[in-house]
Amino acid sequence: MPLQSDQDLQPKPPRKDYRNMEPVGYILIFFSIFFGLLLLWVICNIVECIMAWQRRRTKKLSDLEPIPIDEYSDSEE
Repeated sequence: MPLQSDQDLQPKPPRKDYRNMEPVGYILIFFSIFFGLLLLWVICNIVECIMAWQRRRTKKLSDLEPIPIDEYSDSEE
């Protein structure tokens, strides 16, 4: 039986156990998907508001009465 040195008798520092980090990964994936969908929803709402604003603006322009072409001419006849 070999003799054990003092170095062998000292307790080794525990290695870091990364198995406890697994729930953190799932939480990060969940939050990244959640905030991604939230950002997509916000962008869709902004686009929808811009389209509604343009639709309202073009509707008002089409409701205006057209000006006769005679009023545009500079030459007096």
